[in-house]
Amino acid sequence: MINTDADVAAKATSLVSLTDFAGHEKYLKTTIHGISFGMVDYALLLANAKHPPTHMTRQHISLAVACGIPIVVVLTKVDGCPAHVLKSTKDEISAILRSPEVKKKPYQIKQEFDISIVQNKMHGITPMISISCVTGEGLDLFHMLLSSLPKRRRHHQKFNRSFEYLVEDMFSIVGVGVVVSGFVNAGQLRLGQKVFLGPCADGTSIHSQVKSLHIARTHVDSVVAGNNACLGLILTKDDKKLVRKGMVVLEHPVQSSLVFEAEIAILKGNGVDGATIRQNYETMVHVLHVRQSARIENIEVISAADGGRRMELDSTNGVVRPGSKARVTFRFLLQKVT
Repeated sequence: MINTDADVAAKATSLVSLTDFAGHEKYLKTTIHGISFGMVDYALLLANAKHPPTHMTRQHISLAVACGIPIVVVLTKVDGCPAHVLKSTKDEISAILRSPEVKKKPYQIKQEFDISIVQNKMHGITPMISISCVTGEGLDLFHMLLSSLPKRRRHHQKFNRSFEYLVEDMFSIVGVGVVVSGFVNAGQLRLGQKVFLGPCADGTSIHSQVKSLHIARTHVDSVVAGNNACLGLILTKDDKKLVRKGMVVLEHPVQSSLVFEAEIAILKGNGVDGATIRQNYETMVHVLHVRQSARIENIEVISAADGGRRMELDSTNGVVRPGSKARVTFRFLLQKVT
């Protein structure tokens, strides 16, 4: 008898969803967007045990730390890996984790007891576990670790808030109409409920009604915070042309803005130590599900550093270099959110 996904989920004590992000430098922007929108609880960093960590390994560790996501280092291909090579790889990754920029304590997972030590201390400790998909070494221990880690995001505490849905993608299906897919970030929504979709290019919202709800291709009558779901919306022909990725579906319309303020920290990384960011600098901004070009209108340097030395000149001139923190005012360059 073949069990369906629903049968497995009904019998499971916990459900773990794994999202695969690109590790190649060419697709770093895609990975950044996935981390920003994915609402991930933990980052699994895969490293080849037979080779030293690459500069992208360092970049991914820095990225996870900057986003406040606890890390689990998974050393793969340990079958046939010489003991001295495995030890060297572990030592180099441990050195990265202990560096002043990361400030994490590596901890080797060798037995079931080790899992109980790290499961509630993930913000200060980074577990390191060795596995082999050829021999199966460490896989049972790895499964135990994944099933024991607690959820970080308490979406059940957002049930009583106003409904907020982040639109990640949209489809036009013949016979159905416009369907948007995304994540329920807050509140609850029932079938037939009236909602507002926006913002449009002029900052207004589209009034609509929910005609269908689906979770994992299964029709449901309601969705709550924490669900990945698809919403079928009743829209006019003209309104359908306005639907874009990056919009939100809300219970009540809100005032939108093209300008926002944020505190940023410039990461140190390979090949970017000489870069500077100043007023009128244009960049791609990732805010949850939004990917949008923006221009920096104002910079207020909070702390400036270069090689451990404070740079008072940069603080007065509003120049931000790797290792610095600043309070920055951004303006979206395009009114259409893509």
